[in-house]
Amino acid sequence: MGIKYDYVDVDLLGSAEQDKVMKELLLVNPQGCFPTMVINKTKTIGGFQPEAIKDALA
Repeated sequence: MGIKYDYVDVDLLGSAEQDKVMKELLLVNPQGCFPTMVINKTKTIGGFQPEAIKDALA
C-alpha cells in the first residue's frame, strides 16, 4: 500500500530487550498477539487482519 512503517522482530532480540518490548506491547494490545500494528499512535490492530488494516489506512 506504499505506507512507511517501522517494525521490531521480537524473536531476534535478546531476553532483556524482549521483556521490555513485551511490556510495551501489552500496554497497547493486552492480548499480546503478533503482529500488532499501532497506527498513528491512536489505533491498534492485533493479529493478522488484512481488512481491518486496509480500513484503518484508507
